[in-house]
Parts: sequence; structure tokens; C-alpha cells
Amino acid sequence: MMIRTRPYMPLEAALLVAATLFLAAPALATQEAKLVDELASQGAEQAGVADRADKAPVEAAALAFLKSQTLHAPPNLTVGQPLQVELVVEHPRGGRVILPDDFGGSRFELLDTGIQETPGERSTTTSLALTFAIFRPGQAKLPAFALSVMAPDSSVTEIKTEAIAVLVRSALDGIAEPHFAPPRPPVAIWVDDYTLAWAGGVGLGALLLAALGFMAFRRREVEEFAAPARPADQLALEKLRALKSSGLLERGEVMIYYVRMSETLREYLGRRYNFPGTELTISEIRERLKHVRWPSGTDLGEVMRWLDHCDFVKFSGASPSDVQAREHLLRALALVELTRARPTESAPLPAPAPKPLTSAPGEEEAAP
Repeated sequence: MMIRTRPYMPLEAALLVAATLFLAAPALATQEAKLVDELASQGAEQAGVADRADKAPVEAAALAFLKSQTLHAPPNLTVGQPLQVELVVEHPRGGRVILPDDFGGSRFELLDTGIQETPGERSTTTSLALTFAIFRPGQAKLPAFALSVMAPDSSVTEIKTEAIAVLVRSALDGIAEPHFAPPRPPVAIWVDDYTLAWAGGVGLGALLLAALGFMAFRRREVEEFAAPARPADQLALEKLRALKSSGLLERGEVMIYYVRMSETLREYLGRRYNFPGTELTISEIRERLKHVRWPSGTDLGEVMRWLDHCDFVKFSGASPSDVQAREHLLRALALVELTRARPTESAPLPAPAPKPLTSAPGEEEAAP
């Protein structure tokens, strides 16, 4: 059986489209609302991203972090060749980066350290150039180490680096028959040489000793031809007689009178019996004179009493009469006359005594 179909009419098609649009209108409205909501949420997210981007530099400025780490090494690193590790650290402005005392790599020997700081608006970038050398062939590893960053408020932040591993080749790799390098020419080294100074000093010292010896020899020759020293008794008698006619007693200068008289007799006894009479005390003089054989008319007791009386007048301020003073002077003259050395007699010798410390120049006399 044959079925015939007729085509749609334009009016029917228009009615069908209108009905479809009427039924789909709510769904289209719902999709449009969703699209508006999505656009609004995307705008909010973009605004939040922009806000965080504005705050990011401030937060980054308040923290310290390792910006980059770079290894600069030759392609075929050999023993002793330097390699450099470059670290770039960004930290708060005003802070500083502190390297560790030990990097932990037993084979990595630190040769040099370079630090360069580049201040920015909110932070500072510090570039560290660490130069190492490895002196043993094979695999070498520099473990991760900590960098300390001290902020202006004295707070410390630690930053960890990355571990570094390198392969170190022997300097003899690729050489079939290794041999020693030819010797280098000698290098001049400046040193302090005082040979000439020492030679000059020795020469000057020898000249000085020769001059002193010549002077001593000439002095001995002059002394041999010089007139002999005056005897101690003659000099003492001359001084005592001059004191007698000095007029000190008439002017009331009793103290000076006794001082000169005592010094004269002390000097005479010292030269006569070989001891420094003007430098010893009364007790020391008595010790030196106790072995002397005194001539008749005087003894050790009389000599010591005379010296004691003179010291009493000198140190006590006593004023004896002129008659007493003249009597002491006469007794001093008598002591010199009695004890003077006689040409035909051997002079009395005291017990062994030390060499005189001082003596009047030109008045030395050999002990008789």
C-alpha cells in the first residue's frame, strides 16, 4: 500500500518554533544567571589576587630566603682547581648574612669569600661568592649548610642551601707516561743581612779596646816619671798647722774647726795603716787599729777617745772652749809625730783589710 505524506506548511513551522522557545525560556534564564554569577566570582578572585600581589613584596621584605644557588666549575675539574659557589640571599634591609664556621665538606677547602650587598626599597640582596678547592681525586660532596640571617631587630633566620656533588679528576688523567716537571729557576729572596753591621761593630770595638790600652800604657809611663806622692804624715802636719793659724776659733766657728781636725787625723790614720779612714765609723776604725803596735806615749784607747770627742762636738752641737780646742789640736799633732813612719824602722802593719774604697787624688801611698 502506498502512503502519501504532505509537506509542512509555513504556519505550522512558525507555531512549532514559538512553542519550543516558550518551553525553553526558563532554562535559558537559569543559564544566564549562572553565567553572571561565574563572572562575578571571577572578578572577585582577580581582585583578591591583585590584593595579594600588592601585599607580597611587603611579606617578602619581612622574610629571608635563598634566591638562587649557582655552581661555577670547569667541565673537567682536576685536583687543586678552584670552583665557586654563588649564593644570592634576599633578606630584610639592614640585616646581614653570616656564614657558618664549618661547611661540613671534608674535601672542600675554602680559599676565599666574597660578599656584595645590593640594598633595595624594602629588602637587601646579598651575593656570596665562596671559592673552594679539592685536593683529592674522586667524588666529593659539599652537604647542605645553613646561612644565618640576622635582622635589624636581632632576630636570626636560618636558610638551608642545596648539597653540591662534583667529580674531581686526577691531574695525571690522560697522560700515558707521567713524569716530573722540569725544575724551576731559583727565585731571589730578600733577607735581612747584618754581616757588615756586625763586622763594623767588631772593628769599632777592637779600635776602642786598642785606644783604651794605649791610654792606660801612656798613663803608666807618666805615673812612673811623676813625682812620688807626699808622705801621709807631712800632709797631715801641714793641714793641722794651717788649721791652727786659720782663725776659725777667733771667729767662733768651732764646729768647722773640729770637722777639719777630725777629717785630717782620719785621713792620716787611713793612709798610714791602709784603710779608708774618712769613710768608716768609729767602731770600724777601732777594728782596723786593734792589731797595730803603738809606740810609747800613745795607745789605741787614747786615739779612740780623741776621735770620740771630735764626733761628740760635731754631732751634739757642744761648744768647747778655745783652750780645749787648741789642746785637741796639739794632741793631734803629737799623735802624727809619734806614729809617723821612720826611715830606719819598719812601719807597723795592721791585720789584713780590704782595699781602700776611695782616696784623695794624688795622695796615694804604698803601705810600708
